[in-house]
Amino acid sequence: MEEAIREYYTQSEKWHSDIYTSISVKHPDIIIKAVKNFNSILNLNDQWNDVVLNSSSATIYQTFEWLYNWWNYFAASKSNSPHILLISSSGKLIGIAPFYIQSYTFGGFIIHRQLKLIGCGLKSGTFLSNAIEENGVSDYLDIIALNNYEKKVADAVVSYLSEYKNLFNEIDFQNVSEGSFIIKWLLPQLQIKNFRAQITKTDACPRLTVPRSIDIYLGSLKASTRRKFRQIQRQTEKYSDIEIIKVCDTNFLNSIQTLKHLHQSRWNELGHLGLFADKRFEEFIIHVCKIFFNKGWLWFKEAKFNNKIIATRMAYQFKDRIYDYLSGFDHKHFPAFFRPGMALIFTMIDDAISHNYGTVDFLRGTEEYKYEFSSDEHNNYDLIIIQPDSVFVIRKVFFYFLKTRMRLMFRVKTETAIIKLQIGKHGKIMFLFSYFRFCLSRLRVSSTKNKRIYFKEEKIQEPQSNIILQKQATRKNKNSRQQRIVKSVVHSLQHGGSEDELPTVKNKL
Repeated sequence: MEEAIREYYTQSEKWHSDIYTSISVKHPDIIIKAVKNFNSILNLNDQWNDVVLNSSSATIYQTFEWLYNWWNYFAASKSNSPHILLISSSGKLIGIAPFYIQSYTFGGFIIHRQLKLIGCGLKSGTFLSNAIEENGVSDYLDIIALNNYEKKVADAVVSYLSEYKNLFNEIDFQNVSEGSFIIKWLLPQLQIKNFRAQITKTDACPRLTVPRSIDIYLGSLKASTRRKFRQIQRQTEKYSDIEIIKVCDTNFLNSIQTLKHLHQSRWNELGHLGLFADKRFEEFIIHVCKIFFNKGWLWFKEAKFNNKIIATRMAYQFKDRIYDYLSGFDHKHFPAFFRPGMALIFTMIDDAISHNYGTVDFLRGTEEYKYEFSSDEHNNYDLIIIQPDSVFVIRKVFFYFLKTRMRLMFRVKTETAIIKLQIGKHGKIMFLFSYFRFCLSRLRVSSTKNKRIYFKEEKIQEPQSNIILQKQATRKNKNSRQQRIVKSVVHSLQHGGSEDELPTVKNKL
């Protein structure tokens, strides 16, 4: 590995136009390479993932495969430029900051630059998918640091950001988990340099700490959920025309198309566009999941009834965690006793127990079914980090004008597409009633989501304040049950809705 790193650094001198070099003042043995061309580091794929595998906070969304392909499918444009920091100590790669710079123009002039994490929501106002525009397709974004080198990596990144302030006007970090490197290590170091932070709580992420056995898990569930499982188990064993199968290589593409069909049908019926409304998402998922499949990082199963696929579920399995990413089901063509969505979730949890995974992560979103199966939740945050003594008032006015304009364009395009969808399903007159119900439903979801808890511009506090922030952001009606696996079931059942599950998606319309 070290030889490959040295070879890369030797070659990088030939690519001086694509790479900046900086030496940390605080740690003279630290060298920072700022890469401006993603393709120039393709030979570091394995070394990149070695750091991810040996970083306690890194997730599958920090792997080279995920970020490189996200860049190619979603962000490669004139307004975006990679700015990836490779941090080495004595020739050893110890950290990666997967940044890019998004430039905003007005009248042909660049008026604002944001430093962002590769994999985030684009907020460009160009495409219809809210998941891609606002929230991104990556549930957790972070800087990657090798275990036991976190302090050095944080110092190096902050030193670089302080030295090259002219590269950006502000930093925009999205989908940052409360246990991330950014929260634990970077923010305290930014305080020393007088950077200011605006912190917004965005999403709750339910998860299950995997128990030792399925019996222990079932014993922890609410009685009604346990009865559902027993019913599904009995009926699956009783009827030979019900089966759960693992997707194999030969039918992989067909299974992706089935997932797309079930996902879109369900969400279109509810009035939403669905993730696959954006062609880029379909192409990205096919490409990345094929790579994950070959690497053994993909959990992908289907539920069949009378030889017809009625539900499908896709998750990522990486390190000690399963990430429940995407699903779809046909709620019209199966018997009432068989809940295929639930059956696949129970199968996934059973597989997690059998293969000694530590966590099943249900990812962003407070869908009710997630709280039937989870043991706790953690939160994501968005961070806007402002440079010390930032006084570009006129530029800020233009920038916020552009942001408002893009959001308005996005909303108009999205609502137009939703109305067309409703007209196609219900006709030119009846769509009004359907669209009205859809808007009311969307307002109810929005009103129950606890969004902004802190948006005051000030210096970042001591590291302990992060713990306080997390406590403040805890859902008000969540009861702590330290001896039980399921803590949030009561909250999830306080709201009306189907007992069956909705697909796990990132569409936040």
